[in-house]
Amino acid sequence: MEAWANYRRTGLPKLVPGPAAVLTMVPLRAPYPANEQDLNKANLSAAIARQGGSSPTSPLWWDVN
Repeated sequence: MEAWANYRRTGLPKLVPGPAAVLTMVPLRAPYPANEQDLNKANLSAAIARQGGSSPTSPLWWDVN
């Protein structure tokens, strides 16, 4: 997780998705755990609303790119 966060913070090294990638860009966020929906639905929904989505391409609050 630290290496991924440092990549997101610095943008280095330059990464591109492979030819068989499902997404056209490198993911910006990790998904929430599956059990979060079952165990903490109200807070999860509130957090997703505050941060503007939860898709892999939604930027994190600290992402300045």
